[in-house]
Amino acid sequence: MKNIVKRFANVLGYHVSSIAYAQEFMPCLHQIRCFRNLGIQCVLDVGANVGQYRDFLRNSLGFSGWIHSFEPMPDNVAILRERSVRDSRWRIHNFALGDEEKTMELNVTKESDLCSFLSPLEKSIGMQIQRTAMVQTKRLDSVVQQLTDTCILGKTFLKLDTQGYDLNVLRGGARVLQEIPLVQTELSFLPIYKDMPHFVDVFNYLKQMGFDLTGMFPVSRDAQLRVREFDGIFLNGRLHSEDSDRIQPSSQ
Repeated sequence: MKNIVKRFANVLGYHVSSIAYAQEFMPCLHQIRCFRNLGIQCVLDVGANVGQYRDFLRNSLGFSGWIHSFEPMPDNVAILRERSVRDSRWRIHNFALGDEEKTMELNVTKESDLCSFLSPLEKSIGMQIQRTAMVQTKRLDSVVQQLTDTCILGKTFLKLDTQGYDLNVLRGGARVLQEIPLVQTELSFLPIYKDMPHFVDVFNYLKQMGFDLTGMFPVSRDAQLRVREFDGIFLNGRLHSEDSDRIQPSSQ
């Protein structure tokens, strides 16, 4: 009977598998496990664009805690603020994060979710630079002091999606990282921006900070199906001992 159901699902364009199997390969199910086991109550959404990750948290993960979205582009911020009116636990911050507090030139690309402080290597239409904008950057170590009313660091998830600038954000939050239990960051295998840190650099930095990799999930591929970039989710091993806090398989 099980095989009949699987074959029928395949005909309809679906694949049937057990939750225990799927949660090893689906980022949504993996994050649900991580959030539940670590009691995550607050998310720092760095590189928010127009709120796609907020939608993922609310709609796919069922997350009801606080979300702090960081976005430097004024047009995107206007959209975020309009949307956040309907979500009382969503706050918008109009600046970028990095390893220094200063004003920087941001490359504004045709596709707004590809804007970066770095120069594009690809020639695709979406990555064509339309203009540049001067934006403010701050360090996470200084910003987090403004969030203490809604975020307990030991229950906070840090999500980074800054188009090649994640390592700078991590360096600007070295003190905060000692208290944060879970981090999601870009891991670049085939760089799409000039001087984009290689996945080894990001992995080694987080390893030095005491973080261990819990999962890697492809974000994009090239025409030959090579993975350009993964999202990596890292656990702060210094906060969670192997015996008492090991993430266990779902009982579903």
